[in-house]
Amino acid sequence: MKLKHTPSEIVAQLLIDLDLSSDPEETGTGTVSDFPIFIAFFPDTPNNSLCISDTDGVLLSRDMVEGETVDRYGLQIRSRVKTTEYTSGYNKLAEMRQVFSEDVLDNQVELESTQYIIHNLRVTGTILVSGKESPQSKRNLFSLNLLATIHQL
Repeated sequence: MKLKHTPSEIVAQLLIDLDLSSDPEETGTGTVSDFPIFIAFFPDTPNNSLCISDTDGVLLSRDMVEGETVDRYGLQIRSRVKTTEYTSGYNKLAEMRQVFSEDVLDNQVELESTQYIIHNLRVTGTILVSGKESPQSKRNLFSLNLLATIHQL
């Protein structure tokens, strides 16, 4: 089924709703505790932030009753932190990984008056340490890949 919003936009809203991140338009501070989340790219600031992108997903099957195709949308969440805060960048994704496995089950999300059900978020591997962002900033980068089952109401 075609979604009105991208899976990354929908899951970003879930992360905000679960207090795992914050809306960059409302936060503006970029402190370690709020980790604003951006869609598809990191702006230059703040240092400590998250980015979620749509990636390759998996086509599971077709529903036998309604004939609807069931997709598992691919996503990647990246964290970026100052050089001195290596552990906080890793731990932010570790916290998310735990929440996804324990607390995300048929969560309802509203985005611009459209309702979605996030049936589950399945992490597909361990946290990847991506090294430093660039020779100038030397900010630490980490990523987590997952598959999401999302249904628009």
